[in-house]
Amino acid sequence: MVDFTLFDKALKISWVKCLCSEGNQPWKFIPLHFLSGVSGTLVFRCNYDLKYLNLSAKLPTFYKDIPVISHWQELNKVVPTTKKDVLSRSIWNNQFITINKASVYFRNWHHGGFHKLSSLLDEKDDRFLSFNEFSRKFKVQCNILQYHGLLSAISSEWKKHLKQEQQATTVILPEIDKLTCKAIFTNR
Repeated sequence: MVDFTLFDKALKISWVKCLCSEGNQPWKFIPLHFLSGVSGTLVFRCNYDLKYLNLSAKLPTFYKDIPVISHWQELNKVVPTTKKDVLSRSIWNNQFITINKASVYFRNWHHGGFHKLSSLLDEKDDRFLSFNEFSRKFKVQCNILQYHGLLSAISSEWKKHLKQEQQATTVILPEIDKLTCKAIFTNR
C-alpha cells in the first residue's frame, strides 16, 4: 500500500532539487524571485525554521500551498550539541540566530565571503572578533551596531556550548598533568 502523504512529500522535496540545479529554466524565475530575500536556493542549505524565515508576504498562493519549504525543514533540521557543530553552521537563515524573531540574511556579507559562525571567532584566542578585526578580515560594509547585533542574535544555547567547551578544556588539562605526573613518579 502506498503512503500518499510520504509520496506527496517526496515529490515536493524533489522539486527543491530541481530548483537548486544548474540552468535558467523559466519556471524557476518566480520562486527564485520570492526566495531572493532569504538567500535564494542557499536557504535549502541552511538550518532554518519556517516561523523565523522572512519570506515575502507577496509570495503567491500557489507556493504557499506547496509546503516544500516546511518539508525540507523537516529533513534539514539540525540541533548542534558541540562547539565544533556550532562553529560549522551557516549564519544565514539559521533558527538559532534571530533578530526580532526573524532569521538573519545580510546579502552583502554573504557575497563578501562571510558564511559560518567560525568566521566570527579569533582562532588563536578563542573569542569573538572585535568589530575592527571583522571589518579588516571581510571588508563588508556594515556598522558596529549591525555587527554587535549579529553577535547578540546568536542563541544563548550556542554561546553556552562555546563557553562550556572552553572551560572544560582549561579544567581537564591540569587534571591530565596531575595524573601524568603521578603515573611517572609511581612507576619509578
